[in-house]
Amino acid sequence: MSAQSDRGDCTASASDDFVQRNREWLVRLISSRIGSQAIVEDVLQEVGLAVVRSAPPSKQEEELRPWLCKITIRQCALALRKAQRQRRLLEGAAENELDAESRLDDPIYWLLDRERSGLVREALATMDEEKRTLLIWKYVDGMTYSQLADRLRVPAHAAEYRVVTAKKALRRLLIDCGIGEEDLT
Repeated sequence: MSAQSDRGDCTASASDDFVQRNREWLVRLISSRIGSQAIVEDVLQEVGLAVVRSAPPSKQEEELRPWLCKITIRQCALALRKAQRQRRLLEGAAENELDAESRLDDPIYWLLDRERSGLVREALATMDEEKRTLLIWKYVDGMTYSQLADRLRVPAHAAEYRVVTAKKALRRLLIDCGIGEEDLT
């Protein structure tokens, strides 16, 4: 086992040395593709990991440079995709926040929210106490399914099932109280 792990450490060390020897042009390549100096080091680390994970096509350093370039370009593309996904996520969250703020300013939305809150309270008051308690523990107190399972002395899947059935019961009561199904999604 130690001979194999020594070989793995040696390969990882050799790969790391190879990336470090080529660091200067790799940083230029990454900077030209990414455009943001803030994530160049992160991409360079990902390149190092990708080199360690993959098998080099040969042992000649001159033949390894094009291979290293391909890996670097691939890691740059992955980093750009990740940044784009994060940007879209943040933009979507900002839009939702603006929508929520504009609704708070509109009196009709305020009235509808108050009415909906009252209907939820009425439905909870008519629910069976065990189901109501489960929903409060889960969604007000923020308990996890494993914490619920410990408190109820049942397996975690049983606690999850009980919460799901309590939610279904609350949904039925809310629909009976006049809240539309489309409002409950």
